[in-house]
Amino acid sequence: MPDAPQSLRLLNGVARRMRWQAFVRAAYVALLVTTVVYAVVLLVSRLTGLIPNVFTWQSLAAIPVATALLALMLHRRPEVRDAARAVDQAAGSKDLYLTLSLLDRAVGEYHPLVVQAAEASAAKIAPARVAPWTWQKRYWNACVLLAVTGGLLFLPQLDPFGRVAANQLVSLRKDRLMESRKETQLRLAEVKKKIDEQKENEDETPTAEAIDSLKLALNKMQPHSKNENLEVLMDEQKQLTEAWKQMNAEQLKNLLKAAKQAEQQFGTNQELLQKLSKDLQEGSLDGLKQELQALQDELQKLAKTDDPVEKEKIRREIKEKLKTLNEFAKKGLDSKPLNAALQRAMQQMDLAQMEEMSPEALEAALESLELSELELEELAQSASDLKKLEEAMKAMQMAKKLNDKDKLDGKNTLGFKSMKEYEQFYKEMLAQAGQCDGSGDGNCPGCANCKGKGKSGMKGPGTGEGGLAPENDAVKNEFQSEVAKSAVTAGKTLFSQKTQGLGDKGIVAENYRSLATQVKQGVSDALEQEQVPPGYHEGIKKYFDTLAPAKK
Repeated sequence: MPDAPQSLRLLNGVARRMRWQAFVRAAYVALLVTTVVYAVVLLVSRLTGLIPNVFTWQSLAAIPVATALLALMLHRRPEVRDAARAVDQAAGSKDLYLTLSLLDRAVGEYHPLVVQAAEASAAKIAPARVAPWTWQKRYWNACVLLAVTGGLLFLPQLDPFGRVAANQLVSLRKDRLMESRKETQLRLAEVKKKIDEQKENEDETPTAEAIDSLKLALNKMQPHSKNENLEVLMDEQKQLTEAWKQMNAEQLKNLLKAAKQAEQQFGTNQELLQKLSKDLQEGSLDGLKQELQALQDELQKLAKTDDPVEKEKIRREIKEKLKTLNEFAKKGLDSKPLNAALQRAMQQMDLAQMEEMSPEALEAALESLELSELELEELAQSASDLKKLEEAMKAMQMAKKLNDKDKLDGKNTLGFKSMKEYEQFYKEMLAQAGQCDGSGDGNCPGCANCKGKGKSGMKGPGTGEGGLAPENDAVKNEFQSEVAKSAVTAGKTLFSQKTQGLGDKGIVAENYRSLATQVKQGVSDALEQEQVPPGYHEGIKKYFDTLAPAKK
């Protein structure tokens, strides 16, 4: 275009106003289309329930956004020649400005005359007069339609096909799945942090320190220093008792009773549960870990399977195993964190049956099984510590018996690493000395006297026939009168007085209950102070519980 600044400014201004007008017209059409589509979809959703109800007041914002996008894409963009035609039409300049816009492609000597005439006329023409802003009445139709559509949001939701209820159920289950998955992830992070801290301080736990101290003490024992050895052993016993007290007594008590409960209470899959209980009784949870890892493999296999029959078969097997392991965690271990993790895994497996939630539910179940494995690892550490304490206390009992016979020599145990080695060695030493090792299983050589396998009875080897054996008080024997170091009674009687007459009704039973309570308290104190292995505590306490008088 030739050098005509005023004319160019006029044409650009008119073109700009024409573009805005074109955009407004396109926006009007787009607003009508988007509003009608929104209203139709909204009506179908509210009247039939076939479309999920996602329509809220916030969703109305989608209409102007869609309108703007459509108008930008669809409106016609006027050019300079279109503006020139509009100026010629408004000013009656007989195609003067159209000719000016085409001078670059025209040939002739009239160019200066056209430019001069256009410039003289441009100063008198305003762009607003050529392309005025006019609000057409039909534009109000879009506003009315938009208001009517907004009113449809108050239309009640109908559910003739039951789709709304089904969608609400899916939504509720998704919320429940997300909530349970969030709980699993939070607990997973917490347990991982706790296990990492335990591994870092593995050699600094009270149990490890007490056992290491006992090993060192046993390796320093002298054969003919009975009193000094006993004093050291008593100090080590106190450390073991303190380590025992710092452990979770309730949890460890359930670990000790796991095998018996498996025989009495477990219902389904007895063989697996009894095997797991036996491992637990030995301080090992490897069997349960293997079952959890196998379940994780099965879940991954389920996620990759497309055959519906095979999927249902795998899902049923997983649920059955989860039920069995949950039963073991609940009855055998009484571990609430492990039980909660397995319960969540079972619930997530139920949710995985829904096609809409299958992938997310299977991922959540895998996370729950991972948490179960970590919960089990923490519990296995407690079981291992318990087993080590049991072995340490048994070894100490045998060491005391060897010390009484001046046969406790630390040089013989210098290379031992575990308390099991000490226990086995002391057991052999006691067997050579012909003394019971105190295990109570009747299998040691020292128990031969009890079973009639060793020395002869009154009438030769074998079982006796009862009656009283002849006694000779002049014969010397090795009998020693000993008094327990721990009081298990209510105390000494300082004063008593007998009177005649009838006592108050129930006073004897009341006094008996009071004394029985005090005796049981003394027994509890004695168990803590003596070297009785924790595995026997429960049986001793049950016996003294029978001292209470039966109610009518």
